Amino acid sequence: MDNIVYVIVGPALVAGGVVLYLQSTWSVARALGASAGVAGAIMAFIGWVNALSGTG
Repeated sequence: MDNIVYVIVGPALVAGGVVLYLQSTWSVARALGASAGVAGAIMAFIGWVNALSGTG
């Protein structure tokens, strides 16, 4: 079940982070957007690796 959550939430977090990074003029918001994008990419990668390998 966790793999499904990672696979769904990860790309959504990447998309939200990209939108926040590109649309903001505040440096704090841009930093949060960049960190959210990276965290989402790592989450999506872990979810896909676990889902495709059959673990979890």
